[in-house]
Amino acid sequence: MRKIFFISLWVLIFSIGWENLVLVSKIGTISHALGLGTFFIAILAYCFYPLLRRPSIIHVLIICYLGWNAISFLWSNYPAISLRTLITQIQLFVLIWLIWQASQDNKSIIILEQAYITGLLISIVSLFICYFKGVQSVYLRYSAVGFNANDIAVAIALGIPLSWFLFLKFDKLILKIINLIVLLCSLAAIILTGSRTGMIVGSIGFCYLLITFFNTNKIEKVITILILLSCLAIIIFFINSATFQRILSVKSELLHGTWGGRIIIWKMGIKQWFAHPLLGIGIGCYKQAVKWQGLLAASHNTFLQILVETGIIGFLLFMNINFLLFKKIVLLPSIEKKLFIIIFIIIFLGLSVLSWGLRKQLWIMYAFMLGHIYNQKSQKID
Repeated sequence: MRKIFFISLWVLIFSIGWENLVLVSKIGTISHALGLGTFFIAILAYCFYPLLRRPSIIHVLIICYLGWNAISFLWSNYPAISLRTLITQIQLFVLIWLIWQASQDNKSIIILEQAYITGLLISIVSLFICYFKGVQSVYLRYSAVGFNANDIAVAIALGIPLSWFLFLKFDKLILKIINLIVLLCSLAAIILTGSRTGMIVGSIGFCYLLITFFNTNKIEKVITILILLSCLAIIIFFINSATFQRILSVKSELLHGTWGGRIIIWKMGIKQWFAHPLLGIGIGCYKQAVKWQGLLAASHNTFLQILVETGIIGFLLFMNINFLLFKKIVLLPSIEKKLFIIIFIIIFLGLSVLSWGLRKQLWIMYAFMLGHIYNQKSQKID
């Protein structure tokens, strides 16, 4: 039964990379439907094998964070929205808990990481199909079906260092090929999204190839060089004038612009926080409290959103989760330490300009980090 549970969890994580491509009637995304099935299989597995892995201190902190979010429901002006948000957060914690229970050795966590990368490849293919069909998300920008261009760009960027890590870990040729394909297609896919954030964090993701160069053998060093040279050809082939101008506008936008209206929204959010500094306005209420040009405004900054919604208490709990994760990551073996430092930088930059507090990709990365931190020293996987 535990094997069935692990397989169902693998399928669930595999679906997260392309979840918006398929919607299930009255349930939502395909990953939501699969998540319900995986949860019930996990319960059955526990009935047959009633042993649970003890939670780590970081899990306890996450529970405290969720607890505080639940308490904020009491003073929320939009209780229905707060309740929906809280239910989603509980589901995300259940996902982290299931990964924790299923990945009690290093081989298991790496197999689950491969599920995420393999699923991500489907979204990349969807993005390329939209490009070749001329289906634009906005002018000269492309995305996978059902995804926001910025969101999918950051999700792909997270997969860049992870796919190279898995390429180095696995010996099976088919898995090496899948990870190489993801790696080579990621840059082109991010360029096609036209996302400036995506291109910045994607570039950081490729830095993992450079900083692990001396951790690889001769053949892997040659492959690294070939991949980086291929990146130049990909940039020349896929970049268009509009995307090139967006890249050039990064400096002026940072120094003199509004970051696509984000600064205006952030200023309004800060005003809301000043009015409720300790307790916040209630989980999930940022959009309702902060309106721009008469419309509900996404926070475009997960840190600010948490601060406004849950106050300084919730913000400190969330930051403490990240601090403890980072503190333990720097104690990992070299190749894993470098991997998750790069992923942490990508996450930090992504959270600074995107509303990712409820994104499965964020919490799955936290779950993967926990798996490596608390499992045995990694080894080559056959």
